[in-house]
Parts: sequence; C-alpha cells; structure tokens
Amino acid sequence: MTTIDRVIDGIYEASARPGAWESAIGAVTEFFHAASGVLYVEERDIDRFRLLEPISIVGFGPSAIASYLGYYDALNPFNSCAMQSESGVLTEASLEAQQRGTVCFEETEYYRDWVRPQGIRHVVGQRLRFSEDKILTVNFWRPADAGFYSEEEMGTLERISRHLNRALDIGARLCTAQAEMETVLERIPSAVLTLGRDGRVRQANAAADEMLASGTVLRSDGGRLRATIVQDQAPLDRLIAAALDPRIASSVESARVTLRNRNGGPRASARVVAVSERFDPFAPDRAACVVLMVEGLGKDEGKIEARLRRRFGLTPMQTRVAMQLRQGRSVAEAADALDLSSATVRTHLKALFACTGTNRQTELALLLHGEGER
Repeated sequence: MTTIDRVIDGIYEASARPGAWESAIGAVTEFFHAASGVLYVEERDIDRFRLLEPISIVGFGPSAIASYLGYYDALNPFNSCAMQSESGVLTEASLEAQQRGTVCFEETEYYRDWVRPQGIRHVVGQRLRFSEDKILTVNFWRPADAGFYSEEEMGTLERISRHLNRALDIGARLCTAQAEMETVLERIPSAVLTLGRDGRVRQANAAADEMLASGTVLRSDGGRLRATIVQDQAPLDRLIAAALDPRIASSVESARVTLRNRNGGPRASARVVAVSERFDPFAPDRAACVVLMVEGLGKDEGKIEARLRRRFGLTPMQTRVAMQLRQGRSVAEAADALDLSSATVRTHLKALFACTGTNRQTELALLLHGEGER
C-alpha cells in the first residue's frame, strides 16, 4: 500500500533524478485511487493558462494528449476558474460553486467529448506559482465509481503540491549547480574526479576522461579506479579509504601517492580533498564525498603512442615497450616498469626491429624518439 510518506520520499528522489518523475506521479495517482495523473508547467497568458512543459503524464495515451492540446485545452473550464484562484485546490464541485451555477461540469463539451470517453469522472487539482511567469499544475482523475474527492483528500493534495513545487525548485537548483561544477572542473588542467562513499567515480573532467581512456597511470574498472602498475594499487586504495573515513580524512590531504606511467613517461601524483565532513553530502548528485586530483600527467604520451602505433603498425604491447625504449631505457628497466620478464621484452624488441627496419637498440630508440616528436 502506498503511504503519504512513501509518496513524499518519491517526490524528493525525483528532484535529483528527473527520470524518476513518472514513478513519483504514479505513486500519487495510486495513493488517490486515481486512473491518471499529470504534472506540468503552464505559462500564464492574458486570460488563460497555456501548457508550456509536461513533466510527467501517467494514465493518458498519446492520442488523448494530442486531442487535448489540439482542441480541448481551450474548452477546459478549469482554466478560467483557476485564473480567479491560483492557489486553491479545485474539483468539479468547487468549479461549479465558483461559477455560481452557470457551469454544469457534466454538460460541458470538455467533459462529454474528452473526459467521459476515457472512463474518468472526478478530478482534484491545484495550480501553484512556480516562478514569476510560470504556474505548476497537478491534477488526478478517477472513475465515477471511485466517488468525489473528499475535503481530507483535497487537504492532502495541497500538502503534496507544496512538496512537488519545492522538489522541482530543488531539481532546478541542482541542475544549475551541476552545470557550474562541470564548468569549474573543465577549467582545471589537472585530471579531477569525484568519488562517492562507495569509492566509485561520480564525475570526471575532460583531462580525467583522457587519462582513464589512455590507461597510462589509471583506468576505470566498473567505476572503480585501478592503477595501471599493479604495485601502485594498494597505496591508492589506502589514500581513498582514508579520505572516506571522517576520523582521519583531514589528515591525508597533504599526502600524495605516486602513480607510475606504464610507458615509462613522467610519473604522476594523486592527492585527495575530503569534503564529506564540510558538505554532507557534497556535489549536485548528493553522492560525491572525495575529490581526487591527478597531477604531472604527460599529456602528449597518448598522442605519441597513437602515432607510433599507426606509423609502424605496432600492437598495444609492442607500443608500450617502444615507449620505454624511446626514452633510452634498457631491456631490464623496461621489463621492471611494465611488470614483464626481460625475455618477454626481448621478444617484443625483435618484433620492433622488424617493424621499423632497425638492427640495434640505440638505432631503434633514436628512430622512435624522432617519430614521436614529429
């Protein structure tokens, strides 16, 4: 059974997840034993309201909505009624009372030709001011055998409508904050990621996306960060775990973890800013608790890798070995950096000689360095 508390919880959940509005309005519809419900924004015209933006429509088919917008909206007697009372809860009975007997709901063309064919009869609705020139409208229709809406139900809708209005305002603010945060993140040259309480990545700026895609120091595995060099994983995990622990979070902000480059390029460093204690929770999605910044990335490494791969037709592993050798590293040093055996690196070295037409390691290193710098 749907309770009022579950209805309100669903409304605020939708404020952070726009895709959940249909479920939220569906819960309100079920609560009122209604067959259909709608939530939309209207713009006030001179003598009527004009539909501006549907947020959620439950129980009405596409043809019914099309016919309403195309013709019956102009015949809706609630439009003129609501112009006189924007904040009150309306039913067909209050419509007739407000019009002092000049309107019989069942005799209107709107009821006969649009409402009744859909098997609905009784409605409760409300319009609330959403902004300077916009009105938030909500209404729920139920069949004749479900009976008129009671005074208690009208009071409940008034309560629900206030939460709907507030939730939509929160959602709009969250969208604005999200856009502002993304703008700030994109302006930071370092790779920046936000992490949730579960340690998973919530957001990433362009530099972080590029870093994860190249996999030179970090990659994403199902939303979790994985160090490309296996030995760097444990220190990274400890750093993130400490930042997520409110007892010690502030003490780790000066700590840095070194991340080795799989291609032997400059090493990067990762540091954290723990924000869960300052803002609970942090970020527009209400889930990010830690900011992780990775600095010192060799931004051209990925481009050089791609260039060598295209130029000589190298495999991914051959490319990784080539990136080590172009820096003048020995076979042993390359093997250590890539966590491979020296024998494996020598096998790839022979393949590189064949691909590049070189015969000696020094000659190969000079050729690879020159091609990479083009």
